[in-house]
Amino acid sequence: MINIIFPDEIQKKVNFSQGWFFDDETNRKWLQDISQEKNRTEKEQYNMIDGLKGKLDNKYLLQNIFAKNLELTNNKENIIESCSYVWNNNLELQKIGNKEEYTAYETLIDLGKLPNQYWEYHTNSKVRNIVWHGTRNKNRFNEFDKKFLGTSNHVRSEKDVEGFFFTEKFDDLWHYSQFYNEEMKWIDVGQNYAILLNINNPYLESDWKIFQKGKRIIWTDGTIFQFPWLRWYPKLYLVFEPNQIHILWSKQDVKGFKEWKNRN
Repeated sequence: MINIIFPDEIQKKVNFSQGWFFDDETNRKWLQDISQEKNRTEKEQYNMIDGLKGKLDNKYLLQNIFAKNLELTNNKENIIESCSYVWNNNLELQKIGNKEEYTAYETLIDLGKLPNQYWEYHTNSKVRNIVWHGTRNKNRFNEFDKKFLGTSNHVRSEKDVEGFFFTEKFDDLWHYSQFYNEEMKWIDVGQNYAILLNINNPYLESDWKIFQKGKRIIWTDGTIFQFPWLRWYPKLYLVFEPNQIHILWSKQDVKGFKEWKNRN
């Protein structure tokens, strides 16, 4: 059972009614109306959480998504900050809806309540946070393509990898989207991508040399890497199919957000 967040006016009526006697028929009827109003509000919120039609202040929608889905507790800050970064840097998203609405939309995809850009659902994904991908390609793309596997010019990259790499921390992207100029200063020349991953059967790896090769382990659909002795080091992820990857800010993402907003 979760705590539903009710609009202030309803809560004021409830607080005010607590000192009244239930013997008076008028008071009893008034309290019954309040109960019906609360039930209606709760139903609308759950409809919104499930991606269905409903109207409610999105401040309450976002709070209740996190309250209902406790598996997001540890990643709440990551999701809010990452969605804020994307929304703040995209005027098209800002024209469609506010920051809270966009965060709610992406969180529903992360939970498998709404489909990703390939109409795949992340219902059983073991990755419930937003991860990042950096590239030195100046032109933004809308989907990952296998024909570019192994073309990265990162100094640690293997050329015969079978999948796409991601990091859990935005601060780690300078490894991948920047390089030294002639004055030996880091300059940002590439693009950074916020990503939702759908990994149902991950392989857990702690050997950097093995992970770096980017090979698929049989019966798995992705690899999660972390140094066992360096807990502060960000987790890294490897997936093998483009339809496991939802790109925030992509054309499909913007279109999906607009359609969801119009429905709700």
